[in-house]
Amino acid sequence: MDSFKFCFKGNRNYIQGGDIYNVVESHMKNNYSAPFEQIDFAIHHFSSHHMYFRVFDAEQPEIQSTAPVVCRLLCNGEKKFIYLWDSESPVDCRNEYDEESIIKNSQIDMPGKGIFVENITRYSPIEICIALNKLLMQNLFMNEKGKWIFTRLLLQKTLPVSSLTSFTLAMTKNIGTRITSSTITIGDEQYGDIFFSLIKETP
Repeated sequence: MDSFKFCFKGNRNYIQGGDIYNVVESHMKNNYSAPFEQIDFAIHHFSSHHMYFRVFDAEQPEIQSTAPVVCRLLCNGEKKFIYLWDSESPVDCRNEYDEESIIKNSQIDMPGKGIFVENITRYSPIEICIALNKLLMQNLFMNEKGKWIFTRLLLQKTLPVSSLTSFTLAMTKNIGTRITSSTITIGDEQYGDIFFSLIKETP
């Protein structure tokens, strides 16, 4: 099986979901024909190991149940299913990550449950969406204690290559703090929804 290599981001001791999404998207673009549509990218648990993967033309329910990351999409009109599993090799590198540079100029609209930024950083679109939505959740659920984590993306198409544009996220649905859903608008285009969950702190 092929594998993906990762580094931890900042002081994290797990692979950030945005990094996993970026390598999956890059692999698909480099090896399969575009366009890529109806993307359903789901993370079921944290990983601290490099990951191996396989791409299938049909869903494999028995494999899906063991995979911490699953991505379904239409690739030039054909269904593809990408499954990722933890390898036995732990991540042993770390990259700097300045999350504050992404969010410092953002504007939060509490009544509209939204957040906006005109991005000027070098970070990828998914990294910006994750940072903004985390800050939005922290403000909308200010009395809740715990860690907000990115768990899923539902996209009509892949995110843009350039991140030097405006980003607007707005929460549209939530089941308490267990699942929240926010729409993603980049520039003038709506791309889909990002999902977060709160892992509550134990007393």
